[in-house]
Amino acid sequence: MNPIIKKDLTIISRSSRFTWMLFAYVAVLAVIFFAAIGIISSEYADESTIDVYSGYVYLFPVIGIIQLVIIGILIPIFTASAISGERERQTFDILLTTPVSRMSIAVGKLGSAVIRIMMFVIASVPLMAMSFTVGGLSWGVLFLYLLITFIFACYSGSIGLLCSTLCRKSVSAVVLSYVLYGVVYFMSYLPVVMISYYFSSFQEFVLIANPTYAFMMFFATVLSGEQSGYLFSTGTSSVLYIAISMLVQLAAAALLTFLASRNIKPANR
Repeated sequence: MNPIIKKDLTIISRSSRFTWMLFAYVAVLAVIFFAAIGIISSEYADESTIDVYSGYVYLFPVIGIIQLVIIGILIPIFTASAISGERERQTFDILLTTPVSRMSIAVGKLGSAVIRIMMFVIASVPLMAMSFTVGGLSWGVLFLYLLITFIFACYSGSIGLLCSTLCRKSVSAVVLSYVLYGVVYFMSYLPVVMISYYFSSFQEFVLIANPTYAFMMFFATVLSGEQSGYLFSTGTSSVLYIAISMLVQLAAAALLTFLASRNIKPANR
């Protein structure tokens, strides 16, 4: 195991703060979950029992989207303070005296943050299981969702990690991370609006690196019950588009992690 990951996870396992964060996370999802069940049950109150059960499939995108929002809020806190926090605690130069390479430090900091995020996601699996045991979804969909979420965490975490190497203060790194997230996740829709009138066939190409659009395509495909949606207007199913988007996010995460490792230097430099 990467020594940075081992160290960070050991510290986290001895802290009660992470346990309470995990409890609060699941508690918020549970409240939303039961509220969604109440809304779905009232909508199908006059229908048969089978129709009520089929409506529970909508619990999956509700929980999934809420998790996406929460992860987008939490991961800058975990990654943007990874290197800058070491500087503030005056342990960064000590870390550099170890035989661990700069790339291992960057990968370790990113890996520990992604593992913590996936702990939150896995803790919510019992809630999402309702959509699969009652709503009629296949378990393969759940594993694909976990894979997409993992890659999303790697991509988002690499942005925060790079900001952590660029800023000396954790607060500045977190703010810069949110700014970059806004550019990547929301401003990327602006070119689509501008070119869609003349080049509507290139919308997916512009948004291919935007994980929020990949999640929307995923949930739309799951709820439709068929492989609808097309990539580049060539008849390719949306599943292939999601796979390409995941590969692009992995490549971007690797590049950002490499850039972050290049910025890991002693404090006097």
